[in-house]
Amino acid sequence: VDVAERWAQQAAERAKREQEERLQRDLRSLVDVFPECKEEHLQQLLTRYEHEPANRVMLITEKLLESGEYPRKEKKKPLPPKAPQKPPSFEERDQHFRKPGREASYSYHEEALQRLYHVYRRVPSSFIRSALNRKSNCYYPAFLYILECLKSAGHNAHLLECDYFQPDGSFKWSLVDKQKVTFKPLKSARSGTFSAIVDKQLREEVEHTSRFLELQRNKRDEEKQTEQRRKAAREEGNTFECPCCFEEDLIFEEMASCSDGHLICKDCVQQTTKAALDNGVANVQCSDEGCTACFPISELKRVLDPSQFEYYERMAQQYDLRVSGLNVERCPLCDFGMIIEDPAQKVFRCQREDCQQETCRQCQQPAHIPYSCEEASKESEAKVRDMVSEQMTEALVRKCPNCKLPFFKEDGCNKMNCQCKTVSCYLCRKDITKEGYDHFTDGKSVVPGKCPLYSDNQKINTDAVLGAATLAKRKIEEMSANGEAGASVVDQLIQHVHAPAAKRVKH
Repeated sequence: VDVAERWAQQAAERAKREQEERLQRDLRSLVDVFPECKEEHLQQLLTRYEHEPANRVMLITEKLLESGEYPRKEKKKPLPPKAPQKPPSFEERDQHFRKPGREASYSYHEEALQRLYHVYRRVPSSFIRSALNRKSNCYYPAFLYILECLKSAGHNAHLLECDYFQPDGSFKWSLVDKQKVTFKPLKSARSGTFSAIVDKQLREEVEHTSRFLELQRNKRDEEKQTEQRRKAAREEGNTFECPCCFEEDLIFEEMASCSDGHLICKDCVQQTTKAALDNGVANVQCSDEGCTACFPISELKRVLDPSQFEYYERMAQQYDLRVSGLNVERCPLCDFGMIIEDPAQKVFRCQREDCQQETCRQCQQPAHIPYSCEEASKESEAKVRDMVSEQMTEALVRKCPNCKLPFFKEDGCNKMNCQCKTVSCYLCRKDITKEGYDHFTDGKSVVPGKCPLYSDNQKINTDAVLGAATLAKRKIEEMSANGEAGASVVDQLIQHVHAPAAKRVKH
């Protein structure tokens, strides 16, 4: 009897499975014919005609074609167009390439070493390898480090040549990054040619390095020309003295003239401009005693650094709009102000060169046309919730320091054994394969460099999750034009973390 029941049960399951497969097959056939029809409606029709499984696709097709009436899918709203991204400036790229520890391929490391051999032909290869290893095998930081070593040691560090050595072949001690560095230049330059760079990341760094050297060369040439002009002006008696800092032997190019004709050195003008902008004043007044005139924009543009003059222009524009009394709207991301006369225009398009972001005039969030503010807010909150939840989950996960296999501990001691035979500490996450239990204490006393063998796992996990949530909340508030909505979502998740802990304490 048991065997018969088992066979009957298996037959029923097989029949049910075949019926479901036939239903899905017929549904796909109907979707191909009526792609705009809701699949739920097609599935209901297939179920209604299940007494005629062989002909139901044809019957349903004829009925729908004859009537032409069936529920249609809602058309997906197109995503709002992305604002054009401005290419990164030299300063931004330089900051990026200076960071060591960037991920790179094996070919990158080999090519970077060979490239440094080619650039620094008189620097010993052992020193180059050490410098590259010191900078986490990143080409640009290693290049700058070797260059700094050469310059601080007194070597003839011409930025456009590869002969970094003193004429007598001697060497000096060098203090770089608070460490003593020394090497003796090679007597003859290293021979060999350098082939084309294959790795894309290294090619970008080498191109940036060339740009860096070009800027250094231009700066050095400009300093030489300034010194030559100063020498000629000194011989002709055409030098000036700044009435503010009393610096002498200045040439006309190093001075700025106010509207009354007083000449002030550019260093003093730069300091005066900074002080005026810090006080929210757009007009840079002459710093000569008793003078109330201001410096024209043309003079400020000539003597100020490009970044400082750009900041001055932006602040001057904001000041003019502020004192005009007009209804000025501001970009929620950079405080750029402008007047929008069309009340139907829903998007604020920032005209600031390094911003150029589009935001909603009503909710101050990134532009979300054709979605309403409410729809965009719900979608944004869902994304924030998913992102923060993922970060909170990742905070609980550890990774083996050797094979990077993730794991999670709910109970037990803090000595973790990986399947790759690596032993790590759950608290400090260090590789303690050699130390073993010597890395731990009994928990009764605190020993520097050691961790307790047992700890409160629930408290550790809760603290890790709350720390990740707090960090995510801070990032959301900094990155978003109005981070209150995203922060409230994080607060809700934090409350869910606190609730179980409070419940445990209560019981």
